[in-house]
Amino acid sequence: MRIQTIPLIGFVYDDTDHREYTLTTGSAMAEPLLISVSQDGETWYTYENGPYGDTAYPTNPWVWDPNLFDETGNGWTTTKNDYTLPVDPSLTKSDFAGRSSYEAMLLYAGSAGGTGFDLDESGFEWIQYIKVEGNAAASLAGEIDAFADVAPVPVPAAVWLLGSGLLGVIGSRRRMTS
Repeated sequence: MRIQTIPLIGFVYDDTDHREYTLTTGSAMAEPLLISVSQDGETWYTYENGPYGDTAYPTNPWVWDPNLFDETGNGWTTTKNDYTLPVDPSLTKSDFAGRSSYEAMLLYAGSAGGTGFDLDESGFEWIQYIKVEGNAAASLAGEIDAFADVAPVPVPAAVWLLGSGLLGVIGSRRRMTS
């Protein structure tokens, strides 16, 4: 069974009608993972103060089709959303609140979701290694779906692209998403 986490809080399943599942306000369901990057595997930069992997913009790898749901009771298609396309970084929790999960998926505009990391903070022009760490003492064991070199996004340098479960590297001077 394919389980998708949704923005804000909760789970949906194969037989969920996403047109009827309304998102509420509240905390995001997140399992923060500490992310570190390196060029050589020896010298690491760690995003100690975030962002963290598996937090904002939960990943949504597959397209959901309401017509397919009406025909079969399961709207998940075999069409994949794009891991190399970042979620619009200006979206906030309030943009998702009160919408159906189907409307929330449409806000991703074809992106598979994920958290963004700005390499400018690390001081690296490029990276070759990514380290993902949970916290056993705090029982944090999140999931990372993928690492991707993503398309550049024209945003001010001070704005980080945010998201969960997906990690990759993106343009401008190269930025990374999780």
